[in-house]
Amino acid sequence: MSKGNEYNHKLPSIDILKKIYFEDGISTPQIAKMFNVTPGAVKIKFNRNGIKLRTVVNPRTGKKSYKRTPEHNKYMSELVKQTGVHVGIPLTDVHKKNIAESLTGEKGPNWKGGISFEPYPITWTRALKKAIRQRDNHTCQLCFNKGLPVHHIDYIKQNCTPDNLITLCQRCNAKVNYNRPYWTEYFTKIIKGRNDATHKNQGE
Repeated sequence: MSKGNEYNHKLPSIDILKKIYFEDGISTPQIAKMFNVTPGAVKIKFNRNGIKLRTVVNPRTGKKSYKRTPEHNKYMSELVKQTGVHVGIPLTDVHKKNIAESLTGEKGPNWKGGISFEPYPITWTRALKKAIRQRDNHTCQLCFNKGLPVHHIDYIKQNCTPDNLITLCQRCNAKVNYNRPYWTEYFTKIIKGRNDATHKNQGE
């Protein structure tokens, strides 16, 4: 497989990339890091689909730079209000402590009512996790590196059906704790596409 095809395989559909880039305000280098490809591979996929990247010319330097979306500006504004710290300014120990306290427990943006403390059901066994890893070829289904953790797609520990489980690496397993609705939809589509392909092959 050529490097270009390998990168194209790692990247999601152009519709998902457009959402990440334009709606979520994620830059091309950040997208590249998410999917373990080069920033150039992301730009090439956009260019091949006729999509222009957002840029703005700095009047002082005359150079093009990243243009923040309204959604990104809103997020940064809320972050400043929440932490009292402007991004880019060196942080004091007091500021760091305030930020940590503002993002801990119920105050944190990822707080889901304490569901992470709930126990796993008796169906959550080593044999089940081993079977999921074997199904996924011991490969992270996001970055395609070696995978070990088995992730609950809907983030509900009690739901241990195979279609709700997917193999990730440690890094990606931590990453998908943010923007949970997006990742739930993303992995659900992967499982559905895989199941549809299996059913089609069995019918042939």
